[in-house]
Amino acid sequence: MMMMETTIKGKKMKKQNKMPTVTANNRVATGDMVSWISKSSTEYSGVVVGIKVGPADDLIIVRLADGQHRSFYDNATDWNTIQG
Repeated sequence: MMMMETTIKGKKMKKQNKMPTVTANNRVATGDMVSWISKSSTEYSGVVVGIKVGPADDLIIVRLADGQHRSFYDNATDWNTIQG
């Protein structure tokens, strides 16, 4: 990632440019729509807002339409991207 220097009230700070995070298996990126069915058979869909890449599987964090956040592991859950 590129680093940029920014001066705020006389203090030099470094700011990182935000780039979309992509899962290790390149199936989804931040901003994509996804849907999945939880262990309790509840169907969820929403926008990916974060991805925490792990050694075995990735944690995908999703914001639902009502503003709640849910997450699931990409290798442990049957999920799909929604084509817009």
